[in-house]
Amino acid sequence: MNLGDYLIWEATNGLLLIPGVIGLVMLARRLRRQPAFTERDWLFLFGHSRKELFSLRLVLRFAALWLLVVIVGLGISFNRILMVIEHENDRYVGCVPFDNYFFCCMILTLLEDCHSRSLREIGELELFYDR
Repeated sequence: MNLGDYLIWEATNGLLLIPGVIGLVMLARRLRRQPAFTERDWLFLFGHSRKELFSLRLVLRFAALWLLVVIVGLGISFNRILMVIEHENDRYVGCVPFDNYFFCCMILTLLEDCHSRSLREIGELELFYDR
């Protein structure tokens, strides 16, 4: 395990720990019959009070940002093929990006039809693509 793997491992553990700690804090407050979130908690977590957080302005900003993330994510994923190749009891994972969406769809269909063929057979296929 090198330094990069160690740092990623520790960052992942930290991210997994946060919801558990929040859950324990909420459980302790519930047992003491206190509110789960105080006004101070809303300010700490979101940077706005609860009234401001659910205002129309912030809800619209969140919706616009969410829509942008979805559109960008779809645009990125349409021109790529994720492949898993099994060879001698090992699995190899790769991503093949394409500039042209229609060519990507054509290659994807071709590879789906070649599911149980060997790499040699797939490599010997002749492709014709006309723009």
